[in-house]
Amino acid sequence: MTKMTVPELQAAAQKGNVDAQYELAQRFLDGEACDRDLVKGAQWLTAAAEQGHAKARSGLGALYATGTGVKQDAEQALRWLQLAAEQGDGRALMNLGLFCEHGFGGAPDLARAVDYYRRSAEAGCADAQHNYALALLHGEGVPANPSVAVEWLMKAAAQGLAEAQYTLGVCLDRGFGIGQDPELAADWYAQAAAAGHVSAHFNLAVHLEFGAPEKRDLARARELYRVAAEQGHEGAIDALIRLTPVDG
Repeated sequence: MTKMTVPELQAAAQKGNVDAQYELAQRFLDGEACDRDLVKGAQWLTAAAEQGHAKARSGLGALYATGTGVKQDAEQALRWLQLAAEQGDGRALMNLGLFCEHGFGGAPDLARAVDYYRRSAEAGCADAQHNYALALLHGEGVPANPSVAVEWLMKAAAQGLAEAQYTLGVCLDRGFGIGQDPELAADWYAQAAAAGHVSAHFNLAVHLEFGAPEKRDLARARELYRVAAEQGHEGAIDALIRLTPVDG
C-alpha cells in the first residue's frame, strides 16, 4: 500500500482495512515514525491476523514464540504459524522448521524440520534456503546431496545472506558439491565479510596470506585477522601473533 502517516493508518485500520492494520502494527513494532509500542503492535497484528492476513499471522506467531508484546505462549505461536504456513508464507514455514528442529512446543523432529525448510526455501526464504542446504550437505534429516545443496546456497547467497555466502565459499574452497575454485571462494568470503561475518574475515585473510602469489596482500590479511580477533576468533588471534614483527 502507499506510504501513509501513522494517523492515516490508524483511521484506516479502525475501519477494518487489513493492510493498514498490518502496516500500523509494523510501525509500532519498529518505532517507525512513532514511539515504539510492542503491545499496540501486537494488538494491530492480531487484528490483521484475525482477518486472514498471512504475514500478520506469521508475525504474530513469532511474537507469541518470543513473548514480544504478548505473553509467551507456544501453543498460540504454533497455531498462528501453522495458519500462515497453510497460506504459503515462507517465514512461517521457516519458523516452524526451527521449532521442529529445536523441540519448541514438542519433541524435536529433524526430518519434519527439514521438510519445512524445503517448503520455505521453495517460497524464497533465504534463511530457509541456507538451512535446507546445510541439511543436504550433511545428510541430516534428509539424504545427503552436496550438489543440490550448493544450488540452494547460491540462491541464498544471491539474496545477500552472509551465512550462505560464507558456506558457499567453504564449499568452493574444498570442492564440496561443486568444482574447487579458490578465487571464487575468496569472492564469496569478501561479500560475507563486508556484511560482518567473522569467519569470512578469517578465511579471506587466509587466502590473502597463503593464496596465489599475485593475490597475496599481507597488510590487508593482517587487518582482516584483526577484525576477526576482536570478535574472539581464536585462529585469527594466533595469526596476528604470527604476523606481528618481533623487535630486536
